[in-house]
Amino acid sequence: MSTDSPFSAEEIAARLENHSFAHVDNGFTVDPDTGNDGVADLRSDDWHVRTLAVRDLIRLGRETPAPVLGMLDHDDKHVRQIAAMALGVLGDDSAAEALSRRLRDDPDPVVRSQAAIALGQILRMIETGEYEFEAPPPRRGPH
Repeated sequence: MSTDSPFSAEEIAARLENHSFAHVDNGFTVDPDTGNDGVADLRSDDWHVRTLAVRDLIRLGRETPAPVLGMLDHDDKHVRQIAAMALGVLGDDSAAEALSRRLRDDPDPVVRSQAAIALGQILRMIETGEYEFEAPPPRRGPH
């Protein structure tokens, strides 16, 4: 593999798919104890799983966005949402058509929202020529 990511798109998708995320109802996270919107369990590692997945997809997609683009068609809504987030940060305009389809057709409101944000990021980068994310070289050794 010639990318900076030590993981394939399939491995990243599997991490997301196998994680037990808090339940989401109509775009809002639902507290498992109270049934109310919001996350009361501050020990939840959902944010960590998502952040690492975005990082790995950005590393993977810098050379070629095709594996990340393919994740937009995944069955799991968390995989689609994270793929859309990574594509927005990457700013590759080749993702615009696939993101537009997600915005129009995805059954999940969080995925549609993330697709809209990603399209806005890509448009901003096209209009200004400025990228929101300038990825540093990968770190090696202990962190």
